[in-house]
Formats: sequence, structure tokens, C-alpha cells
Amino acid sequence: MSRPDPAVETVLRERRPDPACWDAVVDAVCSEESSYDAERVLIQAGTAVARHADRIAADLRRQQGAFGTAVGHGVTVRALALAGTGDLRALPALHSLAEHGGLPYSRPEARVMTALPPA
Repeated sequence: MSRPDPAVETVLRERRPDPACWDAVVDAVCSEESSYDAERVLIQAGTAVARHADRIAADLRRQQGAFGTAVGHGVTVRALALAGTGDLRALPALHSLAEHGGLPYSRPEARVMTALPPA
């Protein structure tokens, strides 16, 4: 089993990780070779990655493809990360995921959507 990126380990270990750790996590997820550990941490990041919302939204659009309709693991990760920041740009992707049965039902992942407005 491979060892997680040091930034991912720090984020998991520290109560208030240094912002540079979040930079590294976002870099890892938005790269071509994203890791499961980095994705898991990004989904749980909430407002800690709010300053990266533009980059995550751009990567979400890339994951969705030219028509913005693709669904899958990459779309789910980025949509949930944006939702956790309260960013409304997550809503179209979440709607598409809901139509295709891709919304999370596990408590740790589903709770990140509470940052979005109720409407």
C-alpha cells in the first residue's frame, strides 16, 4: 500500500492544518494523477478550501466534459468539495449526479452538502 502524500497526512493529523497543506491537497486532486486519499480529504475539507473554489470549479467543468453532462467519480469529488464550501457552482453537477443516482448517501460525504443554502 502506498503512503499518502505528506500534505494529506498533515491534514488528517492536525486539527488546524497549515493552508499550504490544503494548497497541496487541491494541487493533488486537480492534477492528472489524483489520489484516493487526497480526494477523500478534499471532500471533507469544507470551508478550508474555499479560497480554491475557482480552481475546483474549473476542474469540475473539465471533468464534466464539453457538454457539462458527464457524471462519475471525478465529478462527484469536485462537486462535493465545492458544495462543502457553500459554492453554488456545485448545484448543476449535484443535480446531474442526482438524476443518475450518484449522490452520496454515506453520512461523512452527504453532510458536506449542508453548507449549501436550502433552496
